[in-house]
Amino acid sequence: MVKCNNSNLTGNYSYVIKNSIISQIVTELLKYKPDIIILHGSTIKNVKNLNSSDIDLVIVSDFFNHVIFFDRIKYIQNLLNKFKPLIIDAICLTSKEFINSIKKKKNLYYSLLKGYSILYNNQRVFFNEIF
Repeated sequence: MVKCNNSNLTGNYSYVIKNSIISQIVTELLKYKPDIIILHGSTIKNVKNLNSSDIDLVIVSDFFNHVIFFDRIKYIQNLLNKFKPLIIDAICLTSKEFINSIKKKKNLYYSLLKGYSILYNNQRVFFNEIF
């Protein structure tokens, strides 16, 4: 595995390094017991053009119960601050919010239709059954 070093994150990194960074991000997020972590957006759609793409994540965890939506995002952004200057956009939902979002075909549903990769699934949220 390639070690992530902030001085290497100049926006011109290789596919292998980006995958290593994504792996490190997932490891960091696992400390907070997510149900599912989904990669979507430009990283999935433009795998060959990694120089300018950010990392778009959906993080589903009941850790977010009783936490205001924008506070969840701030919390995760602070947690992932060490990966700067890489831009990480995170949508942080409870399992109930995630299931409702998919079933009601909200914006997230259409984004995931364009492509996604499940980075982690603890099988509590049966993604394939609801999507």
